[in-house]
Amino acid sequence: MRRASWARRWRGVLIARFGVAPAFGLNALGFAAMIVVLFRLNAHGLPAPSTGASMTEEIAAGIQYAAKTPVILVVLGLVAVVSLCVFNFSV
Repeated sequence: MRRASWARRWRGVLIARFGVAPAFGLNALGFAAMIVVLFRLNAHGLPAPSTGASMTEEIAAGIQYAAKTPVILVVLGLVAVVSLCVFNFSV
């Protein structure tokens, strides 16, 4: 929470001091940096060949794998608890 509050203040100070154009410029630099990173990724190869199973069978296989793997099960459990109990989603 404190980081988000700090970021809002920082953007407000930037806009108040220098105007809207530098804020948009910094935002554009952030996007440009991400585009450069994406182009520099070495992601060669083709997707894995299809197994012939239906989507529901693949989902069931993924759930079975997660249920058998303790680390994944703990992480999914923590995500579920945090998602349902900790965050206050105001709409």
